[in-house]
Amino acid sequence: MGRRNRGGPVIVRCTENPQPPIYDKYFCLSAAEFDDSYNIKEWYMLNLSSNNNNEKERKEMSGKRFVQNFPTPALRAARLAVNHDERHRGENPATLPLIAQLENGKADREYGTCSAMVGSRIYRFGGSHTDEDGRGFHNSRLVIYFDINHPEKGWKKGPRTICGREDAAVVVVDGKIFVFGGNESNIPGLCCEFLNANLEEEEEEEGGGGGNRKRKGKRKWSPLKHDAPSSLGYNNLFATAAPDGKILVGARASSSLFMFDVANQYWEKIALDVHFMNSISKPIVVGTQIYWIEYDFPQLHICDFVHGNKLSVPIADFKICQYLSETSDYTHAMNMTLTHLADDVFCIVWLDNESLLLHCTVVRISTTIGVSVLCCHSYGFHQPTSFLDCLPMVSPYCKRAS
Repeated sequence: MGRRNRGGPVIVRCTENPQPPIYDKYFCLSAAEFDDSYNIKEWYMLNLSSNNNNEKERKEMSGKRFVQNFPTPALRAARLAVNHDERHRGENPATLPLIAQLENGKADREYGTCSAMVGSRIYRFGGSHTDEDGRGFHNSRLVIYFDINHPEKGWKKGPRTICGREDAAVVVVDGKIFVFGGNESNIPGLCCEFLNANLEEEEEEEGGGGGNRKRKGKRKWSPLKHDAPSSLGYNNLFATAAPDGKILVGARASSSLFMFDVANQYWEKIALDVHFMNSISKPIVVGTQIYWIEYDFPQLHICDFVHGNKLSVPIADFKICQYLSETSDYTHAMNMTLTHLADDVFCIVWLDNESLLLHCTVVRISTTIGVSVLCCHSYGFHQPTSFLDCLPMVSPYCKRAS
């Protein structure tokens, strides 16, 4: 499948530096039993390290099938991509370290909730619940969280959101949790609200006859000074962190796209003729470029929101292409996660619905050879597992569950 380039010159380069990029990133994945996919009880840690991945790539290159030396990383990646499916065959899947396990009765069963991680706390927001008489559904304002260092305490209640939300878009910037959309359209001016999760419960002094006494003040959600433009709508939004403390917010069903400046509370319209309705991975921003993968075509799409250039490059991975061709836009499992590691190296985290293995595929993005595989990892679990979220972690400071 060829690549499509519209609107100007190529916007992605393939690094020819013989020294591989250095990265060390951590993610927290939420898991539930396959037949009870909304009852999240286990949280695992995924570490993506250039040291481990480069060593795995060297071992793969040292096999009999890789006796030829390739002069550039791009050509080496292309050669590895051809044998990706063969490398997977017969590979014993590893296991991820379990960092938290909630007790029965202390898990979360809400449908349509969204998640965010700040420090060692994992937050869950909203969701859909039935009326007391069972006649209808309403969006919840409930906020719960737990500390992965103290999973035995289970979920705690946090400050309730201003309005109920379901399937909202969530992003964390500088310890502040921003929640976009997912609310009813009959509540104007509340497309977005935010919570400063860095703040602890503050104690305030009160005057009294017996002297000053202290009481705890609650953290509260706050609306933005300027709410999101009405053209964004309320449903099916995505939000992703951008450089310089900004947030890219878009509507999947339309070309409506805005950049929100967190510090100045300012919205800037981005005029691009792009649609994200078929995106299976949440769009991410690297520099001035937006990256996303769609489920209807085994391609990665790139758009420069400053110059307006658009590019589609093929994904040189049989397993991923097969997964995309068989996946619909409606799935209870975790969507494919695309994350940037360093330079032109990215990672695709995805769940194979057939084998129920979690795959972590490290790729290089190039306009000459498309998306090529550098190395791949597979992870198995003790029972059929449904993954719902892949959240970035700041550091592996949390202790593992015993």
